Amino acid sequence: MNLRDVIPTAENSSNFNVVPEAITEVGTTLENLKAAVCGETGASAKYAACAVAAKEQGFDQIARLFEATSAAEQIHIGLEAGVIAEMEPGYERPAAPEAEGIATDLAVGDLLDAIDVLVDGPFVESRKSLELKWCGSSNQRLIDVPATRHTGSVTLWRPTDFNLEKPSNW
Repeated sequence: MNLRDVIPTAENSSNFNVVPEAITEVGTTLENLKAAVCGETGASAKYAACAVAAKEQGFDQIARLFEATSAAEQIHIGLEAGVIAEMEPGYERPAAPEAEGIATDLAVGDLLDAIDVLVDGPFVESRKSLELKWCGSSNQRLIDVPATRHTGSVTLWRPTDFNLEKPSNW
């Protein structure tokens, strides 16, 4: 797992340099709302593309996180576009851009670089088990992310070098 020794910033993070020499300028409220809609439209499309890539690579849980983030961006877009339409009747929201593969690969890669083991699958109350280590229900699986990325197929993680005991208060 790659650990950062500094807080991520625009200067030291690979996913901020997609647009060279990008400058943030503050304008009028209407201009700022339009800029926010454009930015969030692109972000929503990028998260949706990342969800597809994660799902194709066997990371269903991560795909659901990307899908939820894309949906949250859509909520922001709708709220902001509604205010814009009140200020400027006839306003039309911009179309989502096509996500570029390189940007999507960088974002997914940065996320996957930070993960060693992934609990995949939703928690299902009817399959709950306090006997499982790391999972809450028996439908979940533990994925060894580095091994999966290396082999190209889902590799289940098996603890080998340590023994975790169930807390005494369980």
